Amino acid sequence: MIGLLMAWAVVGMEGIPIPYSPRMDDGITVVLLCCFFLSAYVLSRSRKFLLQLVKDFLLHRERTSIFATSTAADMRYLLLLILQTCILAGVCIFSYFNDIQPELVRHVSPGLLLGIYIGVCLFYLCLKWMLYSFLGWIFFDESVTTLWLESYSTLLYYLGFALFPFALFVVYFDLSLQLTIIIGLILAFFAKILMLYKWLKLFCNNLYGGLLLIVYFCALEIMPCFVLYQGVMQLNSTCVAAETGIREISLLRHRREVWCENRFSPIYQSGEPFSERVQTTENFGIGSYCRYFYFASCY
Repeated sequence: MIGLLMAWAVVGMEGIPIPYSPRMDDGITVVLLCCFFLSAYVLSRSRKFLLQLVKDFLLHRERTSIFATSTAADMRYLLLLILQTCILAGVCIFSYFNDIQPELVRHVSPGLLLGIYIGVCLFYLCLKWMLYSFLGWIFFDESVTTLWLESYSTLLYYLGFALFPFALFVVYFDLSLQLTIIIGLILAFFAKILMLYKWLKLFCNNLYGGLLLIVYFCALEIMPCFVLYQGVMQLNSTCVAAETGIREISLLRHRREVWCENRFSPIYQSGEPFSERVQTTENFGIGSYCRYFYFASCY
């Protein structure tokens, strides 16, 4: 009995692994802290300019105030805000897929997944920016297109500010999946409504044009969201398949190296028949693998 207790104390028991949670990820904590300091820095430097952008968006001014001229530094800060919006959107997407597909982080590194989602958001925004520029170049004059791109940028700036508390609640306050989806849909709904409002102000001249504008709005703003969601789902499946394939290849290479190292061992150099040698090597856990590679790998 004492011997069993001593063996149990030496060997120990296998612990139960703790499931992954974004709140315990130091990388996500560092990312959110950087976003907080970035927001505070930009607000301290360009607060008046950001307020002027909101007034121009809501009041539909065709030119900004002469007392709120933008500088190169202001444009750099605004680009940082767009980057922050993409980062926070990537964090929210990561948390959402971690809830609906918890096995995903067991196959792919969380840091890699977060980087992929942030890259997808950046690619999506760049693609929409180019699409708006191309359609404006074809159908509208340059001044109207420039006004819309500035208004769209303003929405992105303030969407980043709205996503920051949302990301904090999603990561650290353990919101339910249903509540997360509801809040996310509310944010997306208000963003799309503000876009539609600006479209009607800039591009609509009559009722017939307004109906066509709603159709174009659904094609350019609503459908891409569903395409993006399906694309991210397919990307997750591809990442899992690729990671699984890499692990299987590594395992096969390791087993092949073990077999080739043991091929010249006394077991293989003995005069026993091949079936008996395979039966002997099964005690070492590699017999089934040796059957395959005996004729295929090392010749």
